[in-house]
Amino acid sequence: MIAGLPMYDWPELQAGNDTLWQDCARWLALKGIAAPNALTRTGDLYDLWLSPQLLLAQTCSYPLETALRGKVSYVATPSYDCAGCEVPGHYRSVIIMAGAGAPMPVPDHTDAALPDWPKTARLAYNGRDSMSGWQALARDLAKTGRAMPMHAFESGSHRQSIQMVANGQADLAAIDCVSWAHALAWEPAARHVHVAGWTAMRPGLPLITRLGCTEAELDLLRDMARRHFDAVVLSAPTER
Repeated sequence: MIAGLPMYDWPELQAGNDTLWQDCARWLALKGIAAPNALTRTGDLYDLWLSPQLLLAQTCSYPLETALRGKVSYVATPSYDCAGCEVPGHYRSVIIMAGAGAPMPVPDHTDAALPDWPKTARLAYNGRDSMSGWQALARDLAKTGRAMPMHAFESGSHRQSIQMVANGQADLAAIDCVSWAHALAWEPAARHVHVAGWTAMRPGLPLITRLGCTEAELDLLRDMARRHFDAVVLSAPTER
């Protein structure tokens, strides 16, 4: 069996993720489930998520809504203690723009609060299959009749998107609020951008297992997720 926690696995966070997983593996072993001792960090993400040997992995809600639909089993959705994650199992993206400025506080409603930008604005995004970096912004803009920025550049990661905005290669980016909290702690470029807006509240990044997982094993995985990830089982783990 294999397991992976690739969504929030910056180098600075890997030791903590390893400790978290070892705690999970010990708990599962006591329940009779053989869990891998180490997290898988190599290979393509979709190979991990679609592996018939998958015990547990975290994915993004957009792949679960699309490419992974009907091919994996949903386990639960972790909750996080950071701005933008006020509803258990849900999150937002911050919209960052270059320069100093007072950060916009988290809206007191679940809708988006998006800033204005010029027609020539350049967007940095981690990937088109990212809910937080692309899809959430596109959907929120569409609701108000606005288009995505004219110019968009794929960075490959939220961290690189922050760096692109900070160094002038882009004007804005949508960064999931958990990654943003990590950036404030670990990424120097975060000091050179500010939060100018927020996307709407959406289901957070889900934990999944292989499609052939038994109901008994799924129940144990959910119990483990509640204990170790402060997770909740959402009736609707994806937006669509």
